[in-house]
Amino acid sequence: MNGDSETGPCTQAANVTHPILWSYVGTITQIAYNNSVYGALTPTSLGPSDRGYCYFCGMSSAVTTMSQSIDLFPYVTDIVSGNVSFNLSAWLGGWTNQDDSAQVSVDFLNYAYQIVGNRTTIGPVLATERCLAT
Repeated sequence: MNGDSETGPCTQAANVTHPILWSYVGTITQIAYNNSVYGALTPTSLGPSDRGYCYFCGMSSAVTTMSQSIDLFPYVTDIVSGNVSFNLSAWLGGWTNQDDSAQVSVDFLNYAYQIVGNRTTIGPVLATERCLAT
């Protein structure tokens, strides 16, 4: 559900183009690689080898969060029987020497919106852990 920031428009400048299929708090944008914003990522910047055209950028908010809910009820039989698994992956970054503390978490909820199992988290990733790279 737009986990790779490829669904919807991407900005080429410093303006905000909100990602679709996500709820968010703070200033978040879908920004294109090779855009006109100083210090922005390019197609040859460190990052995933299967990157597309855009990425999520938290901009200048003190705190930015994104969330989404995906209904897995159609798959409940396979889930309960243990026939499915999940893989959480993300390429997390930040701005040069700022400890932007990027992280991704997944919670699975039951029909009563109670957490089932344990939260899975990647991060946080701080400036020194990414060698001050943007």
